[in-house]
Amino acid sequence: MHWGVSHRGAGEWLAPNEDWLKDEQTQFVEGAARTPFCQEKGHQELTLSLHGDELPPTLVFVLYQPETEAWTQNGRTNFTIPLNWEKRQAELESTDMSWLENEIVEHEMNRNSWTLMHRFNLCHDLLCQSGADEKNLAICYVWLRYSAIRQLVWQRHYNTQPRELSHSIDRLTRLLSSHYEEGSRKGEIILLILSTLGHGNDGQRVRDEILEIMHRHHIKEVSGRFMEEWHQKLHNNTTPDDIDICEAFLEFLYSDGNVARFYEHLESKGVTRDRLKSYDRAINTDPDFVPHLKEGLIHDFQSFLRTLKAVHSGTDLNTAMNAARGDLNEDVWSELSFVENHFNNEGTYFLDLAGKIVASRRKLKDLIRSDPQADSMRNRLFLDLALESFMRVVIERNLHLTKDPCELSRAMSLCLENMQLSFPNQELAACIEHWQKVSSLVNDQSQEWALRAKGVLEQVSRLVSSHADDYYKMLQPFAQNLGLSFNAEKWTIDLFSEEVARSQPTFLVAMLNQQLYAQLREKANLGDWQLISRESAAGKVEELPTLSEVQGKKYEEPTILLVEEVGGDEDIPQGVTAVITPDSIDLMSHAAIRARNSGVLFAVCYSSELLDDLRSKAGQVMSLIPGNGSDIQVEEGCVISGKQAKSIQIDSKGFTKPRFTTWLIKQTDFSRKKVGAKSTNIQIMHSKLPADFALPQSCA
Repeated sequence: MHWGVSHRGAGEWLAPNEDWLKDEQTQFVEGAARTPFCQEKGHQELTLSLHGDELPPTLVFVLYQPETEAWTQNGRTNFTIPLNWEKRQAELESTDMSWLENEIVEHEMNRNSWTLMHRFNLCHDLLCQSGADEKNLAICYVWLRYSAIRQLVWQRHYNTQPRELSHSIDRLTRLLSSHYEEGSRKGEIILLILSTLGHGNDGQRVRDEILEIMHRHHIKEVSGRFMEEWHQKLHNNTTPDDIDICEAFLEFLYSDGNVARFYEHLESKGVTRDRLKSYDRAINTDPDFVPHLKEGLIHDFQSFLRTLKAVHSGTDLNTAMNAARGDLNEDVWSELSFVENHFNNEGTYFLDLAGKIVASRRKLKDLIRSDPQADSMRNRLFLDLALESFMRVVIERNLHLTKDPCELSRAMSLCLENMQLSFPNQELAACIEHWQKVSSLVNDQSQEWALRAKGVLEQVSRLVSSHADDYYKMLQPFAQNLGLSFNAEKWTIDLFSEEVARSQPTFLVAMLNQQLYAQLREKANLGDWQLISRESAAGKVEELPTLSEVQGKKYEEPTILLVEEVGGDEDIPQGVTAVITPDSIDLMSHAAIRARNSGVLFAVCYSSELLDDLRSKAGQVMSLIPGNGSDIQVEEGCVISGKQAKSIQIDSKGFTKPRFTTWLIKQTDFSRKKVGAKSTNIQIMHSKLPADFALPQSCA
């Protein structure tokens, strides 16, 4: 038996880990293991005993006869045996799957013929049957995202002509666009689904154009050559992988035939050599370089790349602008023309370009609201998605180049409005108005300006965190159910919702918030803490250089981790009640979202003195209690039972009870010795406000 393992059934083959099997008879060869059968009373049998916590769900194999070098397959594919079946069944049975989820799983996991066309047609039909409400749309998004990140097969024993695929995309995207509601959660999910799809457009051009290129350059249709193998794949089942293959081939041409560049680009996009060989029309051969054809092929394949993106890519800006050209008015084009003329011009000032992107989106949204017709709606929605995606590219590739407060302040204004265009929210609108007033005074740079700016950013932080947490609650249960049923790789299930949240416009705001926050704290002489996740915690203090080195560890007793570096993509280990770090943290990082959803205290400490004091407490049991604002009260000792900190004991000796003087204190007599911080701040606010601003009278 020549065997390997798989996360996705018969269509995938991975090398087994030698630690899973202790068997002298088994030989490990490149990419596989070979175990001989034994003769037993007239028949041959074989027993494998595999052990390991991370065994993939499927064993894949073929039969090999060494003497004759004959191979036996299961038809045209591999044989499969489920591993850890009882454990997987228990996981599946513990989920509460809806009718729609079960229908999807039943069609996806059977062994019948299947392609992207079948998937998109099924999605269309199921939404027509079940109704396009928020829950059903969320389930369909999770399903189609698993497909987009290659956790589901794109072809199984079936050839789909490009025109048939483009027709299935066309009818699904038109159905979704007809249900779009501006400013609603339903509208948000429909845009998420569209981001996993292409435009469809004229799929027949894929089939025709590759032939035209081959004939134009006298490239023969001969088997065993890269171009012919790719041509056969394109004819029989074009997929989004073809965009990556075309880009890789162009890299190969640019580099005068460097095959390593070809495969490096493919690997960076998630297309491995094994994946190329796994297609029903396999690509087994390296591309070959003909010097005198270089310039002509570059010209033709740049054009062919646009054709492929027109079918498969929903967020490509060129494709979206061309498709929507007849569906836009002059008002939109007045802004969009600048973007079209400058989006490849690296010399353009990035904030000017970002400003035009936001202005284009603003006018496009006005047009969408004023004319909600399904035919034009689809192209307008795809254009809005493409502009939203391009905004992220512009900000991310330039943000690290500046620390200037004026530039960061303007970038924040644009990114907040970009977020508001995607997720309309009254509180966010108020934040935008407030931030614009604050940023108009950015040259002041006084302590009071920094305090005001920080106040807005803290409100924005809550909105960003809340948005990420809402996505987690909305999508993760479906991601868990479907991911287990699809045999998806574990990391794609665990990180599903976090990755979705980080792909949204809120992520740009979180990045800018992180940069600005540190500057504002310094100017405002603020406290020593930033709370990422506000929880009380107790446990034994442990000091670590990085959070990554305790991934997968389970602490037997409540533990407070004092960590020098946090990358943001780590998990919070089981048994950890708090993570304290001097490292600046992204509010939408995986670690931050997990901490908030798990009830774990997560805080950044800016004070070297406090950090040194905590380091000196390593091995001791401490309690950390968030107070007013962003402060944390650190206390020694707590009561621990088993794995939980049952209660936190606070030593009250440090508190002095005020001496009684009178039953009632008027506002004019408020002072820190007589009343608390809230009452004191009312008095301070009165003194700051203009005379025509009135606050309610107060007493204590």
